Amino acid sequence: MSAREHTRELERARREHRPVRAAEGDEVGHVDALYYDLDEGAVAWIGIGSETTPGARTLVPAEGVSFGHDAVRIPYGRDVVARAPQVDSEELDDPTEELLAAYFGVGGRPEERDTAVLRPEEPEPAEEAVAVSKRREQAGRVRMRKRVETEPVTVEVELERETARVVREPLGVPVAGDVELGEAEIEIELYAERPVLEKQLVAAERVRIEKDVRREAASVEDELRVDRAADEPA
Repeated sequence: MSAREHTRELERARREHRPVRAAEGDEVGHVDALYYDLDEGAVAWIGIGSETTPGARTLVPAEGVSFGHDAVRIPYGRDVVARAPQVDSEELDDPTEELLAAYFGVGGRPEERDTAVLRPEEPEPAEEAVAVSKRREQAGRVRMRKRVETEPVTVEVELERETARVVREPLGVPVAGDVELGEAEIEIELYAERPVLEKQLVAAERVRIEKDVRREAASVEDELRVDRAADEPA
């Protein structure tokens, strides 16, 4: 891997906050910052961030690191990293860098070298996201109307009618008093029932309109724009 590719891979690891694994394979933190040699433009130190020491970084030399599919691997053991000096500045002064170089045994600090964290402006890919909301609107109308219809009806009713008949009872007894034979007439009234139709309004039923809610799935289609970032040779 060339020096340029090595630097690009480290920058990608910092953006993704990849884990850092010690020589034994144990995770010791994540890539939190890169300290560049400002003259050469190459990464000199890797700043390892950890939840146990927020605000401070453990620096390890960038030389000798390798890259796995999910982590950055350093050639130092877990105990070595745990005892390494920590810094909380984004720029290394001469005594600090000489102390780090002596601790990791990577030789003395080059004369007149400035080392600091660089934060270049990085493109931030963006993409459109779908947010589906619902708006209530009128989908139809229902009207209930009352009208009068005439329906024929037949009702069976039982009627009474008086009839007359002559009833004769033999007596065979003398008639008292002066009774003369002659014509006589007796008249009685006969009655009959006739149907009388009366109409009145009665409540036949109660009618109302109720609304039910039916749920159905709907598909919404559109096109989204997405930024794609890719490495290109300089």
